[in-house]
Amino acid sequence: MNRDVLRRKLTALVSVIVLGGCGREGHGRAEGDQPAASPAAAAASAVVSGRDGEQTPNLDGSRVYQEHCAVCHMADGRGVPNMQPPIVGSPYVAGDEQKLANVIRGGSAVLAADRPNPVANDMPPFGYLSNEEVDALVDYVRSAFGD
Repeated sequence: MNRDVLRRKLTALVSVIVLGGCGREGHGRAEGDQPAASPAAAAASAVVSGRDGEQTPNLDGSRVYQEHCAVCHMADGRGVPNMQPPIVGSPYVAGDEQKLANVIRGGSAVLAADRPNPVANDMPPFGYLSNEEVDALVDYVRSAFGD
């Protein structure tokens, strides 16, 4: 068998395995069902001052990342070549916090259509995450994977 054909078949197999947990809309839920509150929100243990001075739970952004993002972007933020983009050094991660939060809430549909290096899979929206979870995730991703 040709090496390129074998590589494509292996890549397709890996994508099926990896994408099984990527949080695609409707995956594992009946239509109209909302996902349960994430364990990260349930695990909030302290109250701290939030971005705008409001009181918010002290959430662990790395835990939110592991639960919702790592299956596609990988634990090291390097993604899956040609399938899921790396977020290490991404201009979206290093750029404006609000734009990053919008990408998290709205998925890849909010990105410019002409973005460089498009990949095979779209990021689903994570609009069901609480504002506190999104804030914690933005803080974690920027500190762990930004430049």
